[in-house]
Amino acid sequence: MDILSNVWKLRWIQAIRFSFFWMPVFVLFIQDLGFGYFHVFTLQAIFSLTLVLGELPGGYLGDRFGWKWCLVVGSIINIAGATLYAFCHKFASFAIAEVLWGISVSLFSGSEAAILYETLDDAGEKKTYTAQEGMVQMYGRVAEAVTAVIGGFLAYMNLWVPFVAYFVVVLGLFPLTMSLKDTKKSQSMALSSSKLKLFDRIESDIKAILDFAFQQNKIVKWTLLYSGIVGFATLISIWLFQPYFKHIGLSIFWFGILWAILNLAAALTAQKAWLVEKRMGLFSVFLIIPLSIGISLILFGTMDTIFMVLFAISIQGARGLKTPLVYALLNRETSSQMRASIISIDNLITRLIFTIFAPIIGWLADLESIHFSFILVSVVVMVLSGTCLYKLKKYKAV
Repeated sequence: MDILSNVWKLRWIQAIRFSFFWMPVFVLFIQDLGFGYFHVFTLQAIFSLTLVLGELPGGYLGDRFGWKWCLVVGSIINIAGATLYAFCHKFASFAIAEVLWGISVSLFSGSEAAILYETLDDAGEKKTYTAQEGMVQMYGRVAEAVTAVIGGFLAYMNLWVPFVAYFVVVLGLFPLTMSLKDTKKSQSMALSSSKLKLFDRIESDIKAILDFAFQQNKIVKWTLLYSGIVGFATLISIWLFQPYFKHIGLSIFWFGILWAILNLAAALTAQKAWLVEKRMGLFSVFLIIPLSIGISLILFGTMDTIFMVLFAISIQGARGLKTPLVYALLNRETSSQMRASIISIDNLITRLIFTIFAPIIGWLADLESIHFSFILVSVVVMVLSGTCLYKLKKYKAV
């Protein structure tokens, strides 16, 4: 039984999950059905709210009953959501699909990183985690880039076809997740969990996890807040790019290609995150990430030019750089018993901020105040992330 086979399987699982053929034309697809930007951002808010409610329970279930089990169930739920988007074209069915996708991501987000870390630990290669996590992230970004180009071409046939393509590809998630090998820690956790009464422990365990994350370990607390703020800025930017580039007159033909370029930028920086950290130091990298995002967003808010593609690339490069470095820091500070739960909280904070502000951003976009939206997000990311970074420096985490 080769435990290291988990590494390449997790890479391809990530690639399948991020095969978003539909992403470059999602807004156009929703509008083609008669809906507006408010509906687009409402769907994304539903997805984010589901993540807010499901992230910590999803990570907790992985920690208590096995990370592989969470990935298998998450793959089934992902396929169900893809089915609704591919074959049911009502707003209500889209809303249900977003809920299903939110649950699926909740089950994947913590357990996927945890099983990778523990796999490397079992194989005596724990020190390579940042590089391996970067490779996993790179596979996802490259897949997102390639499928974006293909999806753009498929959309010329029909805006619905990219969703069918996504449905076909995600069917591969189930056999891949089923073939993952259990790590030593996941086997021992499953054995002890079989003796537990679930509802007798959930409340006390979640309280303990939250207490650790926001009271006991200050490094984890400020890392989570830093990551959540930066994550929100990069996430909201993704959805603002489409109306911005449409506003400046970019042809729809280029949307898929542009999306591919942005994700390739994120893939490259994710894969090279360990090297950037080695050469510059973690503090410098954590400082550059929100600074580059903030400056780029200010320029988006004050300029209308095709050259802003370069600054969109900068934002997505920062997005790719952040994830493996944050995960490595959180894994370093967290025990196996709550590893997936803590990483799930990272995603939860990003989505909580997004849930609150996304409908407002959508409303501003409908009012054609897209430039104000960019500037508002830039101020938020630079001020709040700067505060978090000051705290991380104080506690000697970076």
